[in-house]
Amino acid sequence: MTAARANTMARITNVGSGSLVSSSARDSARDRARSSTGSSTGSAPLRGVWLTAGVFCMLIGTVGIVLPLVPTVDCYALAAYCFARGSRRWEAWLMAHPRIGPLVRDWRTSRAVPLRAKWLATLSMSLSCGWAFYALKPAVAWIPAACCTLVALYLWTRPTRPASTLTKV
Repeated sequence: MTAARANTMARITNVGSGSLVSSSARDSARDRARSSTGSSTGSAPLRGVWLTAGVFCMLIGTVGIVLPLVPTVDCYALAAYCFARGSRRWEAWLMAHPRIGPLVRDWRTSRAVPLRAKWLATLSMSLSCGWAFYALKPAVAWIPAACCTLVALYLWTRPTRPASTLTKV
């Protein structure tokens, strides 16, 4: 098709010149643009909700690094789930993160927790319980110990990450 004929057809169909593209090609180009910007399927407000929930879970997981009763890996896995629905770019960033990515990938595939993380969590919970026995009244000092015991039981019943996939955590 010559350029003059394309311009004439564009004026007749009220389409800008150079945009005589089939609807499937246009949809394909729109999908490529959407995936390159990190957007996922769904409406923009819903993607915003998923993205906000993912950021919130990331914050909670990061707080869980220093607070013994807040689950770190679970929150990061939930953040990855939310990012998968809100922003592919954020999900890719989380999965490629050198510290968080391997934890989330292992959790997604086998619900596994690294042995080092189990020991560090148990140590921090033990120290927190010791401090609670010292600082709290005896009538309520058992509550943190009971919570930490339940969390430790849950943690130690999860599979340990296989040695072949160990990375520095």
